[in-house]
Amino acid sequence: MDRQKRGVAMMPIVIPGMTR
Repeated sequence: MDRQKRGVAMMPIVIPGMTR
């Protein structure tokens, strides 16, 4: 589920540094 969060980049649930 890391790729899904990376695509969204709207919900920093994984890491507020990699998503932003």
